[in-house]
Amino acid sequence: MGRKTKFTPRKKELFITLIANGNTIANVCEALGIDTSTYRKARASDPEFAALVDEAKKIRVHLVEDALYQSALAGNVLAQKFYLVNRSGGEWKEMTYVNQETKSEVAVKYDEELAKRIISDKENRELLSALFERIVLGKSDAIRTDEAGHGEEVPS
Repeated sequence: MGRKTKFTPRKKELFITLIANGNTIANVCEALGIDTSTYRKARASDPEFAALVDEAKKIRVHLVEDALYQSALAGNVLAQKFYLVNRSGGEWKEMTYVNQETKSEVAVKYDEELAKRIISDKENRELLSALFERIVLGKSDAIRTDEAGHGEEVPS
């Protein structure tokens, strides 16, 4: 394939206009007969051109915002929701509720000797009982412990 044509000041102006109207960089480069690497080089060497391209891209965002707003006004509920959540300054927010019920099997290795040693100690029995209530019964762990780790129940 032959060499692409030069990226002239006129082509740069047209490039910016086409970008502002919603065209992609690749499509504009192709339409103007320049390679995307030529665009990248021009952007790197010409800060004014780069700034104008950035401004043109912002115009595209405004066009989409306007279309979204018009769609919301026309009754599109998803557009209304998206607009309110993202443009209300925090007054509206998206909330997600998760209700998860799972059933799983857990393999537990049982050591009878260890179990006997643990439950023979009163303090261990109390700790296991509190742990059981917390995990299985869903009770809060309203137990206050001192520095030595001794616990006492906190009255409700």
